[in-house]
Amino acid sequence: MGLQNGRDLILQVGDGGTPESFATLAGLEERTFRFTAAGLDVTDTASPGRWRQLGGGGVRSLTVTGQGSLYNLVADQRLRDAFLAQSLVNWQVTAPGLFTCTGPFLVTELAYLGREEAEAGWEVTLASAGALSLTAAGG
Repeated sequence: MGLQNGRDLILQVGDGGTPESFATLAGLEERTFRFTAAGLDVTDTASPGRWRQLGGGGVRSLTVTGQGSLYNLVADQRLRDAFLAQSLVNWQVTAPGLFTCTGPFLVTELAYLGREEAEAGWEVTLASAGALSLTAAGG
């Protein structure tokens, strides 16, 4: 696999319809998709040398952060509505050639930026809020 272009990472917001349609969120210039899994500590007095032991079954999450320029007013309105209502909305995050992840997220941070002598922008942070569907590229 060759190098992956950062600009190819895509963040899309769902419309809640059946079937659901996704709109690409405006001009992402930076984005991070951070998967985490908290280990389940199963250490007890019988653990060898009392070294910490981690078992499976910990909590998994995906945090998405991004910033960029405003140009898709429909997606921006969906983002803003979801934040103001603190409602769970389906989002789709895609790293072409690697994976597509779809599921409910909560908008935990939203900021609008006024850049002097440049376009208006925004920053957003999403936190996964339920089971996610992760599909490997080509699968």
